[in-house]
Amino acid sequence: MSLPLSAWCGATASSSCWRKLERSGVIRPNRFVDPEGGSWDAYIWIDDADALYKEFKSKGVKITRDLCDQPYGCRDFDIEDCNGYRLCFGHDIEAVEP
Repeated sequence: MSLPLSAWCGATASSSCWRKLERSGVIRPNRFVDPEGGSWDAYIWIDDADALYKEFKSKGVKITRDLCDQPYGCRDFDIEDCNGYRLCFGHDIEAVEP
């Protein structure tokens, strides 16, 4: 059985697409070329960053940057997944009513 080359995943009203490269050896987390941690491997737009942050914290997910409001108008946080990839989850501050 072979694995699919691409897949869609979704959480509530957000979605993202991931694609597997045909060639091995070229995939690496951005942190290997940016050890300061200033770049993500993916930014994932979600409906409620506060709720997901709370859920991830309760499940022991490795949070690498705490939840905060950003000058670019998003509320987001970073995690590191089990393969060392840095993922940022966030929502548009204006889109969520207090």
